[in-house]
Amino acid sequence: MDMVRAALLLALIAVPAFASPVDTADDFLRAVEWSDGEALLETLSPSLRATLEARWAEFGAVVQVRPELARVVLSRSLSYLSTTDLAGMSLAEFLSQLMPTLNLAGYEASMVERMDLNMTGRNAEVTVHWPDGRSASLAMVWEDSSWRITGSYFLDSILGNML
Repeated sequence: MDMVRAALLLALIAVPAFASPVDTADDFLRAVEWSDGEALLETLSPSLRATLEARWAEFGAVVQVRPELARVVLSRSLSYLSTTDLAGMSLAEFLSQLMPTLNLAGYEASMVERMDLNMTGRNAEVTVHWPDGRSASLAMVWEDSSWRITGSYFLDSILGNML
């Protein structure tokens, strides 16, 4: 009997704890707050990440063909970067440079008043509320054994000017 208990206990310990959509929303907000481009990308679905990577590659092509146009785009938020700085930069590194320049004060994870969760099967939507009445919704899907963000007006507004 002790062997059965030991095996059962070992099995329970070995089972990974699955993060909820709320945890993914919190991870996303912390990545934005800490300007961690790689952590932000980790919260996204593979298809959304691939879309952003494709846009980044397209911007890289613009840098090569029309550097003056790329400089205009960079001047909106990242005037301290030159087109030559972008040559070896990954999307994650670019996002890490971009996020501090965005006016996201008040959207910190630590200031969240509440998160509402609506789940339907493999899909979820987390609405994040801040004390001043602002809110942001994050659409998610269960993929690759975790919840991943598939879209958000908030994310679009963060990246809309650049990608």
